Order: sequence, then C-alpha cells, then structure tokens
Amino acid sequence: MESIRIISKFTILLLIIFLVGSFELIAEETNSADKKLDKILENQKELKETAYSLRQEYKNKPLEGKKYGIEINPFLLIAFNQLKTLSGSFSIFKPEKNTEISFPFMYSDNKFITYSTDFDNNKSTLKIITASSHWRKFLGNTCNGFYISASARLENINYDIYRYSYGYRIKLKNIKGNRTLLGIGFGIGYRVFSYKGFYWGTGLTLGKYLAGNFKIKDKGDEVLKNHEIYFNFELLKFGWAF
Repeated sequence: MESIRIISKFTILLLIIFLVGSFELIAEETNSADKKLDKILENQKELKETAYSLRQEYKNKPLEGKKYGIEINPFLLIAFNQLKTLSGSFSIFKPEKNTEISFPFMYSDNKFITYSTDFDNNKSTLKIITASSHWRKFLGNTCNGFYISASARLENINYDIYRYSYGYRIKLKNIKGNRTLLGIGFGIGYRVFSYKGFYWGTGLTLGKYLAGNFKIKDKGDEVLKNHEIYFNFELLKFGWAF
C-alpha cells in the first residue's frame, strides 16, 4: 500500500515536471515565432519602403526619352513691338546625370535713357545681345526641382549716342561704337517638368565681368559705364522638351 502511494506521488511529480517543461518549450517556441513574425513584418516594411521609393523615382522622370528643350519668355515676345526685347534659351538634358546644359540669349534694342540734358534721349539707342552657357546640376534624384548652376556670359553692346556739344554754338555730336564683355557667374533655380514636354523654371544668377571695356569716354568725359557685377533673375520663361 505504501509502495503504491510512493509510485503515485512519483508519477504526479513526473507529470508536473513534464507539464512545466512543456510550458517552457511552448513559451520558447511562441517567443521564437513572435521574433520570426516581427522579422518578417520588418522585412515587409523595408520592401514596401524600397518599392515606394523606386515607384516615386520612376514616376519622377518626366525627361525620360527627351534630350533637348526650347525656352522663351512669351510676354516679351508678345510685347516685342513696344519693349524691343526678346529672351529665350536652348537646353541639352542629361537625365542619367541629373544635369542640364543651357544656352540662354537675350536681345534688346532700346533707347539710351539718361536724365542728363547733355544727351538726346529720342535719338540715342543701345542694342544689347547677350549669350550665355549654363551648367545646371539638380539636387534631387531626377531632373526636376532645385538646381545649382555655373555659367559664362558674353555680352555685346552696340551704342549710338547723341550728345550735345556746347561751345560757340550748340551741336549734336554722334558717338557710335560697340564693346564686348566676358564674365562668369553662379546661381540657383527651380524647374518643373511635365511628362508631356511642357516645363517652367525660375532662376537667379549673380556674376562678374572679367574682361572688356567698361567705360566709353568722349574727350575725357565718361559717356557710358557698365557695372562689373551683373545680376539676372528669370521668372516668366516657359519651355518645351523633346
């Protein structure tokens, strides 16, 4: 009888040990499964983020298949008869390098306006032709958005100035000629391209003329002076990429 009790207690003890061990094993398996599930969820999240980033990068490629662009200021074109000014540019796009090489130009044929009574403003004119070369690097993963730029600028000024000469009698003297200036500059800007080819951009360039004749003189008197520092701001230019 005593032996039966001992066997029963021993059996119960073994059963308790087995149950405790089973619970620990189940807990370990559950914990391991939870870790695996967390890892799977984490990997899925990373995959989703990567896929989203790739989709966004793929979607934000409006210049894919396009190499060139023509840009012009339509408002100056419409008002050319009054303002006598035209501004535009030709661009070469390199989407794989997120760069743009642009060749802006400006033509202006206006009266030489001064408040000095020594000049005849009705007859005096200045014809200015500016040609530039801009290298632009976009700051994002595509040719869209903000960019920084470096540029070279060539400006030719053709002047036809009528100046009064005071002496025994007043004469109207004609001073004609042209000069060329060469400068470099740096700038920032922003571009918005559409998938259909239409685009708009704005930019700011600050530069300095390094070579050229800055002053026009007549018998020692300074008639025309050009500033060495130049500033250019573009806002109303629209273009077409192809």
